[in-house]
Amino acid sequence: MSTVLTHRARWALSVSLAVFFGIQAVQLPLSLFFGKDLWPFAPYSMFSYLQPARMRRPHVVLHDSSGRTQLVEPGHVLPIEFFRANALLRSTYSPQSDPRPKVELARAILTRLRQGPWDAFDEVWAAARPSPGATFTRLEVTFCEWDFTQYRYGADYRPECEPPVFSYPLIERSSHP
Repeated sequence: MSTVLTHRARWALSVSLAVFFGIQAVQLPLSLFFGKDLWPFAPYSMFSYLQPARMRRPHVVLHDSSGRTQLVEPGHVLPIEFFRANALLRSTYSPQSDPRPKVELARAILTRLRQGPWDAFDEVWAAARPSPGATFTRLEVTFCEWDFTQYRYGADYRPECEPPVFSYPLIERSSHP
């Protein structure tokens, strides 16, 4: 059995590859320019739209027992992919959502951060850590606006944050009456 391609097979393969890559060369810039998927070449929208210069995103403020406060992105408090963590916090802590899941999620986050913090892996960011010898005692969810037109390479940049939309204190319960 020969692995050498015939002249006709090489010609068909060359034309097919030229057409495929030609479509890619035209399609990708159009997807980026119009901000739309042009299936089947970019079915995942992460690759076919530009981020706006200003973004409003959920963040978490963690307070620990030493008095330290940290502003962290959702990926540092939920052991799931960072982009899914943003969507989960945005939907759970929206003003029109049910208050019960807000409390349950906040309780679960603080419990997990205290009992089983995780390390980074692939698209999952490492858990936020309290100060040495401290534990997290309070969680607040806020929305912050990132204005990327103000960012300068190498400069420290902090977003402007709104007042918290939700707060959850972790109350220590004594095992003794």
